[in-house]
Parts: sequence; structure tokens; C-alpha cells
Amino acid sequence: MRSKQLSSFSAGRLLSVLMLILSGLTWPAPGSPAPVEARTLGPAVSAEETPVFRPLPGPKKKNRIDDTTYFTYEFNEKPKMGMVILKLQVFTKKGDKIAPFAIQGRSDMPSMRGAHDSGDMDFKLSRRNDYLLPLNIVMPGDWEVRLTFTRDQKPIFYASLTFHV
Repeated sequence: MRSKQLSSFSAGRLLSVLMLILSGLTWPAPGSPAPVEARTLGPAVSAEETPVFRPLPGPKKKNRIDDTTYFTYEFNEKPKMGMVILKLQVFTKKGDKIAPFAIQGRSDMPSMRGAHDSGDMDFKLSRRNDYLLPLNIVMPGDWEVRLTFTRDQKPIFYASLTFHV
């Protein structure tokens, strides 16, 4: 029994040390305070800079981006298991179709955040100026796609759409 406890303690301690080494942190000396943060993984973002993704109404509805543009979205078919294509179309106030943005989408299941996260994927622009994004739906349930519209490499609009499979 004693050797079993010792081996589990040693394995746990070894795992902790390996995790620290891999993360670039150092083990604090006995009696010294642990470092608050040894390194950062990217630029610090304050709460004010965290993007707010505006929820969108259903497909084919007009969604205002700014004073001069709006967009609509729809799927190539009713979302189901497997591959489905999300199509966005951007229009001027007068109704002319345009393509002035770079758009990224990120799909995931809100109830299992991170389990089926697609990561940021670029919409592809078709010859007809439609923004297209293939989505891989791997299980039934509620899904969310977060959209980021950028112009001149600056994010200008965030939105999210949800659907059920």
C-alpha cells in the first residue's frame, strides 16, 4: 500500500514538473513565492477590448454592418450532420452586392464549448461575390458560428448565428 501511494505521488509530481518545463515556467525555490506569470501567450486584452458577438436573426434577414452596408446569410440546405455551406452576401444601402470585407467564421457547440471548435476559418469569395464557408457538423444539437468582418486588417463587426441540427 505504501509503495502504491509513493508511486502515485511520484507520478503526479513528475507530471507537474513536466508541465512546468513544457510551459516555460520554472519551479519556485522552497519558501519563495510562485511567479505570477512567467510568460504570456499573446497580447493582453482588456475586458473593454473583448469582442461582443451580436446575435443575428434567422437566415435571409438584413443585418446592418454600418451605415452603408448590410448582409444576409443562408445555408445551402437545412443544416444536418455532415458538411453544410454557409453563404453570406454583403450589400450596399441601395442593394448592390459588394465584397469589401475579409470574413472569418468559427463554429462550435455552445453547450460543449471547445469540444468541436473549428478554429477561425476564412470565408472564400465566389465569382458571384458570395462569401462561402463549409461547416462540418459532427453531432446533433445547438451550434453557433461566430463571424468577424475585417477591413484593412482591422475588425469592424462581430456577429454570431445559431442553429439546431
